[in-house]
Amino acid sequence: MATESFYPPLSSIIKVEDIPEQIGIIQETLNAIFDNIYYRDYQCVKSDSSDSAFYSLFIVSHKKLGFEIHGTGFSIILNPSHVNLSDVSEIPITVSYEWPILALIRNFKLSNFSFDIKAIYNKILEILPNLSVEKIIIEAVEVFIPNNALPYNDFVSRINTIFTLPIGDQIQYPSSNVPELAATEIIQSINTNTSLNSQSVTTFEVIYKVFLEDLDIEIIRENIDILFYRFLGLSSIDALNRDFHG
Repeated sequence: MATESFYPPLSSIIKVEDIPEQIGIIQETLNAIFDNIYYRDYQCVKSDSSDSAFYSLFIVSHKKLGFEIHGTGFSIILNPSHVNLSDVSEIPITVSYEWPILALIRNFKLSNFSFDIKAIYNKILEILPNLSVEKIIIEAVEVFIPNNALPYNDFVSRINTIFTLPIGDQIQYPSSNVPELAATEIIQSINTNTSLNSQSVTTFEVIYKVFLEDLDIEIIRENIDILFYRFLGLSSIDALNRDFHG
């Protein structure tokens, strides 16, 4: 008969301190659970960049999981072990993920990450250091101001309205509607605007407020996905949520 000493506790491979506090489970409770659940046949395969992985193991409970059929004297054991002859329940678990964003992030700790929408936006900007603000503006104008003959004029009008810039200090329409030229001219105007500078407003902040911000948080999440999908090759918010919720 197998005994508990043959199997290491789950806590030996899953550290409670590595689980984000946002999950909302008291650490003492997790410790009690993990110390009394065991595992066997643990396998882990990771890519070199750790952006994808596959995990497989059997969760072992030495307290049988099942129920008695009332009045019959018979019990049904859930997931009885095929290795042990005792009343041991074993549950096969396989988990895999593919998160290309991890190949770009070094020393990223999910447990230390705030899932505030603005934090996600800032994190994406951080992990894409080679993505110029000009490219972001061009992409934002293309996806959020479609079918417009003068989309960069529309962008400028939104900036002036959202930031309530005074008439004498408003951003002027770009002299060209060629995307690269218009984006560069608008960035220069933002960087030299007295009102925006007095509020320490950056071009990235302008992009967020003009194209992404909304009263509905779900719309903001969708907007971030739309804006960065082409650069990341995946839905950034879905990727974070998938990993966060397991």
